Amino acid sequence: MKKRPALKYLIFSIAVLILIIIFRPAPPIDEAEALIETGRVKRIYEIGNVDLAFQLENGETFVVREGVEQELKADSLSELYLNKELTFKYPEYWSPINKDSTKKHASQVQWGEEIIYTEFKKKPKP
Repeated sequence: MKKRPALKYLIFSIAVLILIIIFRPAPPIDEAEALIETGRVKRIYEIGNVDLAFQLENGETFVVREGVEQELKADSLSELYLNKELTFKYPEYWSPINKDSTKKHASQVQWGEEIIYTEFKKKPKP
């Protein structure tokens, strides 16, 4: 039986490409490009040991990647912001793992004028 190395390489390449698409991180964006959503927080919890999630009453969840490593604690944030209206800024981003987009990457979380978390860099004043 003749081996087909080209077919094996093709299958391997397609598998790697699919994994890259599935597990790619959310793209970094400027604040001006961000989508904005406001909602009442129903639950704040940790995902694993590093990510932090804000679940809204409408069922959507905003995830702060590595939020726990940035000194954000679910217990203390729950005391302050549970049942409050928070504003989330996030990138337009699609992933096959989260087809219905119920979990979104939070680039910024704020309550009124108070910024709880942000990935946006402050621009120097001219």
